[in-house]
Amino acid sequence: EALGATLTALPERVERPAMVPLGKLALFPGTLRHTNEVTVLLGENLFALRSASQAVGIAERRAEFVAAQVQSLKEEVRELGSELEKLGAQ
Repeated sequence: EALGATLTALPERVERPAMVPLGKLALFPGTLRHTNEVTVLLGENLFALRSASQAVGIAERRAEFVAAQVQSLKEEVRELGSELEKLGAQ
């Protein structure tokens, strides 16, 4: 949700002020430019440059996929737990 809000807000301005890291301990003021461009991991070290709105869609689809996988695994754990109870009762 936070990622979607950030990606939606980024293209509102062309430049944004930011504190830019210089090494591990130092920060200096700078600007972020081209804030509508986001590099997205497609898989196996393959990246693509996408707009912020496209990146929001990708993030939402990935979140839906992960939620479905979590639900599936919870059901599998529940089924295995009931099988274990049946075996323990015998």
